[in-house]
Amino acid sequence: MTPIHVLLSQPTETEPFDRHYRDVHIPMARKLPGLRSYTVTEAVSPVPREPYYRIAELCWDSMERPPRRLRLPEGRACADDTAN
Repeated sequence: MTPIHVLLSQPTETEPFDRHYRDVHIPMARKLPGLRSYTVTEAVSPVPREPYYRIAELCWDSMERPPRRLRLPEGRACADDTAN
């Protein structure tokens, strides 16, 4: 499987962020066509001085598919939701 990693910045308020991410964003992302797995972990920042909060790993069978799939309505909905 081929992963895409999403680095999530430290939110101002963690409780509302976690609730929205868990209850809205993850279920939305799980609808991405061809997605094989979706994992979220606490971040140990891979970049010095970058305060990442979580790292999401989305896996597909091959790297060819994710970029195209992210342009579909399901992918656009996830991108639009990132402001929340």
